Amino acid sequence: MRLKTMVPCCVMLLCAAVVVGARTEPPTAADGGSATKNITFSDPPRPATGSYYKSSSAYDERGMHHLYALTQMFQSVVMDKGLPEVFMNEEFLKEPLHYVLNHKSELFREYKLFVTLAAVGIALAVIMPLTGLIICCCRCRKRQDMPESKSDPCKRGVLGLLMFILVVTMLFAIVCAFVTNEHAVDGVHHVPTQLENAVVDIATYFNSTQEDAEYLLVNNFEELVEHIDQELNHIGDRMRLMFSQATDALSISDLLVLVERLDNITALLTSIKTSSESLERDGADLSS
Repeated sequence: MRLKTMVPCCVMLLCAAVVVGARTEPPTAADGGSATKNITFSDPPRPATGSYYKSSSAYDERGMHHLYALTQMFQSVVMDKGLPEVFMNEEFLKEPLHYVLNHKSELFREYKLFVTLAAVGIALAVIMPLTGLIICCCRCRKRQDMPESKSDPCKRGVLGLLMFILVVTMLFAIVCAFVTNEHAVDGVHHVPTQLENAVVDIATYFNSTQEDAEYLLVNNFEELVEHIDQELNHIGDRMRLMFSQATDALSISDLLVLVERLDNITALLTSIKTSSESLERDGADLSS
């Protein structure tokens, strides 16, 4: 009888707790419960200074920072960042030439600005020598004692300014060429060192990956287990608080007392029923 009475009571209490939990926020420490905290896992040990890897992407600009910045700006304007979707196709990897011939219009739309600038550069490279040759040939057929006109001094000044700009530009290009060659020479000299560092970095990468995986599966797992143990230790307080909020009771002990009283009430009702049946029988006997 006691078990039959406690089962529906527990079911009712659980339903009430679920309803209250769905309508209210989780209990906090200020409400008498234990607040649920986010798990903060520790990080694997890292070197105090520097890095695991020996290779470095740093390089000596040698005073050419502005040139590199302008070059990157020009490239970002001429060509979009990232690989176009046209090349993200399995057919392009299998038969690139056939794919390019079949998608010429799409490729031109992707690189139209780059193709236009390349065509202009090639045209200038062809036209400028021919223009100089034609000017020289035409100049050779003129008379040596040409009278000076009024506009010649102005032309002389403008052409001198243009020549000055051209010479400065050529000097700047020569300096850039020398610096580029110096970078190329240094790069060739450091190839053995870079290859050695790359091999060491690959080994370091695999070792550090193994250590990180081991730290994750061992240390962080222990931290997770410890956190779960702490949560389970406080689950009783949370359930007691939820039940008290659902039933307006002070504690779970009050609920247990209520269940005990239900058993007593059931026994009293059974006794009253038995007494009433006995009285009915006695009344029937008296009336007969």
